[in-house]
Amino acid sequence: MRLKISKSKNSTSLYVIKTIYVDGKEYTKTVEKLGTVADLEKRLDDQNPIEWTKEDKQNSFNAGYLFLQQIYHELSLHKI
Repeated sequence: MRLKISKSKNSTSLYVIKTIYVDGKEYTKTVEKLGTVADLEKRLDDQNPIEWTKEDKQNSFNAGYLFLQQIYHELSLHKI
């Protein structure tokens, strides 16, 4: 996921977007609209919203393979 900055003559808006592939074609999907820079500055006590979004860290991890890895080794499929 990445940050998209959309500028118009009246405001600058921030979006969280991600790239998805459907039938080999690339599409961009908006995950969340964060709001305009002016609105975010008010909510963040005048902190720069663009730098605030870049400081955000990913807190979720894909650990689903660990369960399958255990079964894989218990069945000794890695020795085949």
